[in-house]
Amino acid sequence: YSHSAEHHDLEKFRGKEVVVIGSGSSAIDMAVLLHEIKAKPILVARRQALNFGQKEGRVRTRLSRLVAPMSGLGPGWKNLFCAAMPGLFRYLPANFRVRVVKEFLGPSGGWFIKPRMKDIPILLGYKLLSAKSVQGKAELQFIDVKGEQHSIQVEHVIAATGYKAQVNTIRFLAPEIELAIQL
Repeated sequence: YSHSAEHHDLEKFRGKEVVVIGSGSSAIDMAVLLHEIKAKPILVARRQALNFGQKEGRVRTRLSRLVAPMSGLGPGWKNLFCAAMPGLFRYLPANFRVRVVKEFLGPSGGWFIKPRMKDIPILLGYKLLSAKSVQGKAELQFIDVKGEQHSIQVEHVIAATGYKAQVNTIRFLAPEIELAIQL
């Protein structure tokens, strides 16, 4: 197994069965790139739906653009506020800011990648129960939203489950600033 951050060359997975775990951009992109080099990816996620950004253009009506204006983060007034006024966001109450950062956007893929996913098996609403090695392969046990258990055997597992910031690795921060930052 490995984490998606470890890979810059996927050629070693050509022809191999690979489970990609996650529902964000890293997971979606990884599954698509694996498929495009002729690997056999399966995308598995706890979420019951994948989210994708929205392309701005003539697809949206004028009314929808007024109701949900486009920003660098996607459509919607909340997106526009966060993208256009980060300085003002800073002055909101700390507990509100933390909740927004943790819950607001969530995992999503780029709008442009969605059509490239059409031939990739996707298992949504699956929670990983266990993983073990069986005869050189990874055997994963999942439970779906109906409570049914599923077993998948593959040659490799890639966790594309996000990143946790490690402030102590940022060398240019003064120690007093590092201590003041709470994650």
